[in-house]
Amino acid sequence: MLKPQNLEEKLVWYSIIGTYGINFLGALYVWIPVLAWLLAGRLGVKLWQQPEDSPPQERITIPLSIWVWVISMLFMELTVVMSHIDFDLGWTKIASSTIVWSRSWALMALFPIAGCLPSIRPRLVYRAICIVCAQSIVFALLAFLAFKASFYPAYLTPWWYLFRGDPQVYTVAIFGLPPGDGLDAEFRLNLFTPFANTLGIVGAVFFFLAIQESDKRWKWAGAIGAAIMVIFSFSRMTTLCLVIVPALTWLLTNFTWHMRLVGGLASFLLGLFGTLALDSARTFYEATFVNFRQGSEKVRSKLAEIALYKWETEAQTWGHGFVTERGPETTEGIPIGTHNQWPDLLYLRGTIGFFAFLVPLLWTFADLLIKAQKSQTAKVGLTIVVLLVVCTSGANVEAATYLYWPGLLILGMAFQAKE
Repeated sequence: MLKPQNLEEKLVWYSIIGTYGINFLGALYVWIPVLAWLLAGRLGVKLWQQPEDSPPQERITIPLSIWVWVISMLFMELTVVMSHIDFDLGWTKIASSTIVWSRSWALMALFPIAGCLPSIRPRLVYRAICIVCAQSIVFALLAFLAFKASFYPAYLTPWWYLFRGDPQVYTVAIFGLPPGDGLDAEFRLNLFTPFANTLGIVGAVFFFLAIQESDKRWKWAGAIGAAIMVIFSFSRMTTLCLVIVPALTWLLTNFTWHMRLVGGLASFLLGLFGTLALDSARTFYEATFVNFRQGSEKVRSKLAEIALYKWETEAQTWGHGFVTERGPETTEGIPIGTHNQWPDLLYLRGTIGFFAFLVPLLWTFADLLIKAQKSQTAKVGLTIVVLLVVCTSGANVEAATYLYWPGLLILGMAFQAKE
């Protein structure tokens, strides 16, 4: 049995395999950010106390790519402060929004920093992910049985009364909402996430971590559990990612003669059947993403349109800084800044915040693309980055950092890979 061997590994191990227990206490949104700051602080202490003659395998170094994320996320916090000052929201609101930043955007820098701790082994993370995915198989079955019995176990945990904010992140509900809330009765897994779409992103990240497990039994259990999380979240985007992302990663990490052969053959076939291929792709997109949920796509499009208009006319540099409790009637009351990553970034964080996320993403992609040619850990990191980039087309990925954080931890390990 693979077991943690030090304090850092114990914190990571029990936080992952205890995901459901922590969730039933409603404490995931509280504990995981605390964990990120603890691990980053632990690294800071070790770095400060590190002797000059420490051996290379035990020496702590922070790669340049992580500093890019740290600086970028500090700029993101700067947009929070400046936008609140622009709109005269007061220091209480600035403090509240900073806490939200510390639980979301900040984790994109903190967990990669924690990944620089040499005491945390990647294979321990992979095994822990497989265990929680195996647990997900059981809870998915229980959720389906509860749904068939018209039993909706959901409750708001006491943490909300202490921290306030969005009550959804403190609500425990392992599958979709009851029809009494004005939605059609449909089975969509939530498990330990606040929304089904979020579970799709988390499940996809966990899937690509689980398949790195060396033990075949755990590997299959993890992969099946993660696939169930993705498929029964009924997120179209992340379901396609299970196929598209590995294909993209393979193409990006195989720059050899057979890639030239495949590229030449593809160019020849596209020349012959290009028009047919484009028409088929357009038909598939409309059937899968537009016509499948026309109401949802219409609202999402309207949200993006309003977000871009308000950014351009009201707050181009620093953004608006906050999400209102309720949106306009044209968006069915859905708040502006909650459903489209890039338009929402411009609306909430302005041009500065937009580039504070775009720049580290591009830098990370370029860095890991080079390192992934010879490093398996860097290849896993590249897969996570490609997945997040694809997911930004339909979700705000920073809101779920406290849920897919093991992927960010592996990202930090990937940055240390040698080209």
